[in-house]
Amino acid sequence: MSKVDFELTIVGAGVAGINAAYRFQTEGPKSMSFTILEGRDSIGGTWDLFRYPGIRSDSDIFTFGFQWNAWEKQETIAMGPEIRDYMRRSAAMHGIDKHIQFNQKVTAANWNSKAQYWELTIQSGKYEESVRNLTTRFIYLGTGYYNYQEPRQTTVPGIENFKGKVIHPQFWPEDYDYRRKDMVVIGSGATAITIVPAVADKVKHVTMLQRSPTYVMPLPNRGLMVRFLFGIFPRRMAYWINRWIWIIQVYALIQICGVAPRLVRWMVRRENERLLPPTVSWNPHFNPKYNPWEQRMCASMDGDLFAALRSGKASVLTDTIDSVGEQSIRLTSGHEVHADVIVTATGLQLLFGGGIRFTKDGKDVTVPNRFLWRSGMLQDIPNLFFTIGFENASWTLGCDCAAYVMIRVIKQVKGSGYQSAHPYLEEERAASMPQKQHLTLKATYLNGVQEQLPKGGTGVWAPRDNYMTGLLQAKYGDITTDLIME
Repeated sequence: MSKVDFELTIVGAGVAGINAAYRFQTEGPKSMSFTILEGRDSIGGTWDLFRYPGIRSDSDIFTFGFQWNAWEKQETIAMGPEIRDYMRRSAAMHGIDKHIQFNQKVTAANWNSKAQYWELTIQSGKYEESVRNLTTRFIYLGTGYYNYQEPRQTTVPGIENFKGKVIHPQFWPEDYDYRRKDMVVIGSGATAITIVPAVADKVKHVTMLQRSPTYVMPLPNRGLMVRFLFGIFPRRMAYWINRWIWIIQVYALIQICGVAPRLVRWMVRRENERLLPPTVSWNPHFNPKYNPWEQRMCASMDGDLFAALRSGKASVLTDTIDSVGEQSIRLTSGHEVHADVIVTATGLQLLFGGGIRFTKDGKDVTVPNRFLWRSGMLQDIPNLFFTIGFENASWTLGCDCAAYVMIRVIKQVKGSGYQSAHPYLEEERAASMPQKQHLTLKATYLNGVQEQLPKGGTGVWAPRDNYMTGLLQAKYGDITTDLIME
């Protein structure tokens, strides 16, 4: 058996990577070495990179937090800096931080069939000034499926004419002073709905300019149920109960949206109209053209977006951009909005595996042409594990399912005396298998999902559709069908 530098290499020290490391060192084979390669200089992933005003979790923190390190506070939504600090504490608490190599960006990975290991090419150093190589038996990609180097490019007519500041939230300048400025935030998703109330008290005025609206529901940051549970139960028990309540109620909400969309729409409208000022109408500004949960709903923490609108410091416009001038944006309706700064909150760019070039014996691996086995391994590619999150639950829950699949496969390989495992699908079955997308929401940034991410199918190739069944399958389900060990 060929020796390797590490038995397992985890790429990324964000939520997925830290969680996988914990699961591996507590439940994986004890004799196996592992390392975490992080391209940046700190732990946190998304929560270390994104620094725009008001950044916070877009799902409840009780399920977004690690199951093995209970979130200590009672607030439902957590702010970005709090999440980043929590991740660092979690990693240090279990010695995971000692396994992290920072400023190590993996650019290429080649599977060597003869040696039965992965050969990694790494740009090393804060400025990627040197290149080194590393061998590893297994890879776990904690990279998510978004491009953190380049945001999603959206055409804004005439933006090159603008004399003010143009900012994408993904790269918010740390020292930018937006006080007493007219700000226009282009977008209607979670990022826009977060930024608008966060800046409203400092800017001269902020306008949320949207082409089409999103369902927005106010969410109390400390609900009655949380206060009740933490008031009568020990903290750990209260956390466990509350976590499962959130898992079940979000799943139930989505099912209700599917069978009774008009009822949900009416409930959202009633709550919106109760909070909106008389100067802002529900239609068209909060009246989406699609049914609830065909795209993800956005949460407004304690109704902060509506409070900003009531204050008069914020407004919303539903229109399309005709052109951008030196100091203003002209809309198709003829309306013109003055701007000192334009924020393009138009979404993220999809990217598989952090942009790593994958090859097998020197030949390029085409990811979109392959199916994903157990929502975690690529067809015909050995010892490579990947995370696909849930559309109806927090990212961390999907990460946990992926980690369990990885550990079970590695244990099976090692316990059987083999060195590798790869999912196999005959050409005839692959050609006839019904295809399913892993991400089905109708969001603009998901338009090109088929060109970036692997395919889903049926049986062991089917996408995970909810956490409860996904966790059972990951921990106890079949991991022998269509899996070949060598």
